[in-house]
Amino acid sequence: MKKIVHGFTILYDDFTDTLYISKDKPKKASSFIDENYIIVRKTENDILGVTIDGFKSRKEEKSWSDDFILKYLPKFHIPDLQTI
Repeated sequence: MKKIVHGFTILYDDFTDTLYISKDKPKKASSFIDENYIIVRKTENDILGVTIDGFKSRKEEKSWSDDFILKYLPKFHIPDLQTI
């Protein structure tokens, strides 16, 4: 499932339970994994997106917080994830 809303591309892979959120067009970036196992893609000055493995599993286990996304993409509209 892929959709573009509020300037963000949201892609969810049901087979791997992985959520990808990116902003703008793809650019060369580096990546790191934070303390919550969120993969963050960034340039020198900007966060370009995040990858979240086990997105639905984390929500079901109550080990999920929307702040994991908002920490890196504060303008992301969390209700856009309700259809995933």
